[in-house]
Amino acid sequence: EFRRVLFRSSGFPDYEKVASYATSAMAWANAAELIQGSLQGNETLLLPTTSATRAQLAAILMRFMKAYVQ
Repeated sequence: EFRRVLFRSSGFPDYEKVASYATSAMAWANAAELIQGSLQGNETLLLPTTSATRAQLAAILMRFMKAYVQ
């Protein structure tokens, strides 16, 4: 449940839609600022039930490379 607390404190209103098998990875990616959410109207959402676009995946990979690959 700690992972759920991480999401809740991150301010994503749709955190409860993250599948149970993915909560550890999503919590880590969110804490590492690799996943920053998508602006939908006036809310920033995780959108865990949708597929990531190529542009979103490229942004995530760039953040990962900058943070963890020297």
